[in-house]
Amino acid sequence: MSAEELDEYGDPVPFVLGENVGYLARERGMLVPLPNVSALEPAPPDPNAWVRVDLNDPRYAIRPEPPDLHPLIYSGMRHVISGPPEATKTLLAYSILLHLIKAGHAVAIVDFEMGSNAARILLDELGATPFEIDRIWFYSDVSGPPSQSVLEELLKHEVRLVLIDASAGAYDASGLDDNARKDVEMWAKRWIRPLWQAEVATLVIDHVTKNVEGRGKFSIGSERKIGSADVHLGCEPVNPLKRGGKAMVKVRVHKDRRGFLERPHATLVELQSDPVTHQITISLKEPDHPDAQGVFLPTALMEKVSRYLEAQTEPLSRTHVETNVMGKAEFVRKALDALVAQDCVEESLGPRGARLVRFLKPYQAVTPPQQTDEAEIERLLQKHDQELGA
Repeated sequence: MSAEELDEYGDPVPFVLGENVGYLARERGMLVPLPNVSALEPAPPDPNAWVRVDLNDPRYAIRPEPPDLHPLIYSGMRHVISGPPEATKTLLAYSILLHLIKAGHAVAIVDFEMGSNAARILLDELGATPFEIDRIWFYSDVSGPPSQSVLEELLKHEVRLVLIDASAGAYDASGLDDNARKDVEMWAKRWIRPLWQAEVATLVIDHVTKNVEGRGKFSIGSERKIGSADVHLGCEPVNPLKRGGKAMVKVRVHKDRRGFLERPHATLVELQSDPVTHQITISLKEPDHPDAQGVFLPTALMEKVSRYLEAQTEPLSRTHVETNVMGKAEFVRKALDALVAQDCVEESLGPRGARLVRFLKPYQAVTPPQQTDEAEIERLLQKHDQELGA
């Protein structure tokens, strides 16, 4: 090979070598070809390369905002609702969806448990209109995570929240085990991250372990489930809902990255089923201030029940407490409800549906501040004027 194979700048001249473009290089004074060097496309980026992110970029300086889609739901964030059976998790989730729809947003449901017929009946009982139901993108028994075309469809219709009911079915659809840490990470990457990156909020319904004492703040399965969530809410039923009846559920805050939700309980959910139409109404109450709305509280009886439960070594049924604490059963029940609402007593479901209660912290009735009469106020004012004159 001669020196004529260098260009006018003294650089090797490219030549075609199979499907690649090669160059000539010097080796012992001779020009030899270097194969497999492409000049048509740049080298692919290194998938393991570290790329610095400039945190001074205004995109990352957005201040966190309180829940804006619903009192419990943040825009674009990853939410989990967990709880035992009959904790009204799905009822609460559907009521959240309807709240968004009434505000003018579209939502989606990925259903593995209810089925299309039961889902429609529940929406009817919650008072949803055909127009509101039309704002729901309902997917039943899907076979895998959202594809690119599905994501495009959701974004096209401006879906703001995707409900996955429940996580067990979604794990099964992907052939993943929610007890395996690696599978949990993979599931979040496939199912949740694409929606999160598209700024679509997600709400995943999950279950908890049967062991109440060892349950803690985690869902059933690997603890990494909670690591990939921004908000984790736990439903704690005070009493289950039946047709024509009332129910109460406390919503405990297990995790809230933005920190705007009230702790330990974000809200107290009250549910009422009409005895004739079976239509369900749901309202949210302040959990730590049950007397703020002027509701009568049997404070003396609350102290008595609190002291009785404090002396016990194991949970007792509500019936046992109503029988053994001196007082009218109706007011003992109210006292127990108020103690549960104020986190002085914890309630759980026992064998054969028994409602068990156990002591958490003592309750003491707050004595209202003494009122100062007008004569005393006048005396204090005169004394103040005298001191100023001196």
